[in-house]
Parts: sequence; structure tokens; C-alpha cells
Amino acid sequence: MILILFLILIPIPILISDSDSNYSESDRIGEFLLSGSDAWERVDGVPFSPQAIHSPCYLNNATHQLCADESVHNVIVSFNFETGQFGEIPGPPGMTKDHANKTNYMTMVLLDGCLSIFDNYTNTTAFDVWKMNEYSVKESWSRAFVIDTTV
Repeated sequence: MILILFLILIPIPILISDSDSNYSESDRIGEFLLSGSDAWERVDGVPFSPQAIHSPCYLNNATHQLCADESVHNVIVSFNFETGQFGEIPGPPGMTKDHANKTNYMTMVLLDGCLSIFDNYTNTTAFDVWKMNEYSVKESWSRAFVIDTTV
């Protein structure tokens, strides 16, 4: 059985000024569609700016994305398709919003069924590959690999 899930986040209004990334929470809406359903479901009050997320990754019935929005506390945000709720997941030790904002240097993937982050921002001569060994447990992050990029 193939399960297809979609989440669309819509910044409203689309262009309000030169600073269009500062949406109030009431201006942020989203919709999601589950396979087998014939209607999109609306989600009001998205807790972060849709323009501040990148690098989506699907795990445990949720989509996870790196988030640089200052209105959330953690580096990873999620949307659970079963509950229709947004959540946050702590990132690796020392990883800040400044890291998540570097879209060219940070990528989230799944390794061995675990959320993982390729970090080329902290160390410019190597990739740090972080792996969350136990889902949503901050203390379970470990540096799985360090890949030297100078060779």
C-alpha cells in the first residue's frame, strides 16, 4: 500500500511589504491531504514562517524540517499527519537557529530510520553527520561520522 501525504503551508498575505517573512501567527495557514481522502484539511495558526523551513524528511507519520524561525525554540519542526498537530524536536548539541538558516550547509535525511543532519556549517573542512538514535530524545543525538572535505 502506498501512502501519499501532502502538506502545503501558505503565507498570507503573499506580499505585504519588503519584509514579507514576518507573518503573525494568525496569518499562517496550511492544508494537508491524506491519500484516500477527497478533501484537503485546513490547519490554522502555523507556528513558524513557511519561508523559514527547508530540508523536509518524513518519519513516524510526520514531516520534519529544519527551521530558522525565531518564534520556535528548536531547530527541527514537525507536522504529524495523524493528529494534525505541529511540534518541535531538539537538534544536536550546540546547533542553533543560525545553523538552520544556512540552507546551503545543512541537510536533514534519514539514516538507518533515524533523523540525521549533515552539517557543513560548523566545520568548513568537514561534514559532521549527526544522528538522533532515539526519536525526539535530545540526549540521543550523536556525531555518527565526520567526513573530511579537504581530500
